[in-house]
Amino acid sequence: MGLRFLADPAAILLCSEKAATDAGSIDVAIDVDGNVVIVGSELVSTSSNTSRIRLAKYKNDGTPTWSTTYVAASGYAWGTGIATDSWGNIYVVGLEQVSGENDIWVRKYAP
Repeated sequence: MGLRFLADPAAILLCSEKAATDAGSIDVAIDVDGNVVIVGSELVSTSSNTSRIRLAKYKNDGTPTWSTTYVAASGYAWGTGIATDSWGNIYVVGLEQVSGENDIWVRKYAP
């Protein structure tokens, strides 16, 4: 399953991605090659109060290229922002609950 795009390039990008319950895409970016990268969060378990961050990359035609997840050691993890640079690197800003405290971080993903 991949993203589905509108035929009109001036239109808003519409996409659909299968995800876990209580999931949401938080941010979208376009890389130097015109690929779409998204970051969001999914609830893993309500009983253990854990969530994971989902990062996915798609070709500009909607074909999935890769995806990865990050699960917090304990508590919640949220992917809150995404950006790319001219070398194809992806930067994700996130928030993770560690021992009851919220930690903000930035992770770099190389092409």
